[in-house]
Amino acid sequence: MKKTTVAAQTGAGIAALALLAAFAQADSISYSDINNVEINIENAAMAASAVTPGEIVEIELEMDNKEAIWEVEIVNAANQVVTVEINGQTGEILSTSADDDDDAEMPLTYAVNLSQAVDIIRAVEQGAIIEAELENDDGLLIWEVESISDNDKETTFRINAQTGEVLI
Repeated sequence: MKKTTVAAQTGAGIAALALLAAFAQADSISYSDINNVEINIENAAMAASAVTPGEIVEIELEMDNKEAIWEVEIVNAANQVVTVEINGQTGEILSTSADDDDDAEMPLTYAVNLSQAVDIIRAVEQGAIIEAELENDDGLLIWEVESISDNDKETTFRINAQTGEVLI
């Protein structure tokens, strides 16, 4: 009986490790993956906004079995966070879901919007932008923008959402 239990535990452990490896692989993006993505961050934002009007507070490119998917979080007029998933090749809306329990936690008054934050980073970085998120950092709204360069180096930039200043 103990052999069966140990074997079952070992099998469960191996399965858990395989699942973790699959999750890690789903999140890892290489620059060569980006070259195959037809829909850039701006086009994904426009597609999501057309389906769900509101303020985009996060947008991220994810790879799932070599399929590019933009995940966009929008705060709508009812102060709900709505997630829109977009096919990175076609721009097709894959899903839209509102989380009734996930109300926006920050005031959405800021001068620099997502598009402007992306433009600021594009002026200083040649890599592909794969993520942007509006965060409340002790009362200061910050855009965190992540890019990946052609040598697969990921860089995170922080932008003051009031002034547009790139922070160190």
